[in-house]
Amino acid sequence: MFIYARQDAFGMSRTMLAPLLGERLVFIGTFERYGTKSGWEGRVLQTMLLKNIHVAGLPQVLTDHVWFTVGKRLGATTFGAGDQIQFKATVEEYEKGYVNDREFIDESEIDYKLSRPNNIVKI
Repeated sequence: MFIYARQDAFGMSRTMLAPLLGERLVFIGTFERYGTKSGWEGRVLQTMLLKNIHVAGLPQVLTDHVWFTVGKRLGATTFGAGDQIQFKATVEEYEKGYVNDREFIDESEIDYKLSRPNNIVKI
């Protein structure tokens, strides 16, 4: 089954994940690079960028990228650009966009994410 995603200003929409909502599956992506983000109380957290995410065993790319926070277990693992990474994750929805209740502005929309990744290994 192939589902066509719309392109938005930031790349491929994650609407192709919608039919998999609530499913915990094995995914494969290509490691691109490490990054950082601000955490609680200004702490810097390490992140990793995976590109071209698809369900293991199926060739269709479901999303063009996903960022994961590197936790304690992953901290000891090193990946290089181009490495194929396999992981388990759950497809969930979340609300993104701008909301200002005082001015009655709601530019939010529902999008989809891969959450609670584990069993992350290089293949």
